[in-house]
Amino acid sequence: MTRMVALWCLISCCALTAAQAVEPADPVVTIRRIDAIQWQPDGATLDLTLRVENPKGVALPLQALHFRCFFADTAVADGNGLAPVTIPSNGSALVPVRLDVDAVTLAVVSAALSTGQALRYRIEGTAEIGITGIPVPFAHQGTLDLARLSSRPAGS
Repeated sequence: MTRMVALWCLISCCALTAAQAVEPADPVVTIRRIDAIQWQPDGATLDLTLRVENPKGVALPLQALHFRCFFADTAVADGNGLAPVTIPSNGSALVPVRLDVDAVTLAVVSAALSTGQALRYRIEGTAEIGITGIPVPFAHQGTLDLARLSSRPAGS
């Protein structure tokens, strides 16, 4: 009887470990760089590159990325990833996105920029993983050193 209980515990632990090994963890999404800003009379278009990190040991086929971006606690815009990408296991991938920012929001963000300090940002949304597009929520906040980002070569 003791052997049967021990065997059952061993099988349960192996099954639990195997399930955890293939369960996708929440991706970590950060702003890698600001690639371009196109100024327009009614606002601006920002081309950003997001870095999506995959902390799990299995590749994540990212089908879509939907998010809301905040600068200095102001909701700037909603965005979407421009193309599907596979994030390698325990790795990361760069995802280009585009944000259209209206003139009023741009004025609020510009006021925050005029302080000369690093710009606080927050990104929250969902990453759709796999063929079925399983939504995986994510949220991340950080700061952007605008002087460092604007001096970085476009390909880095």
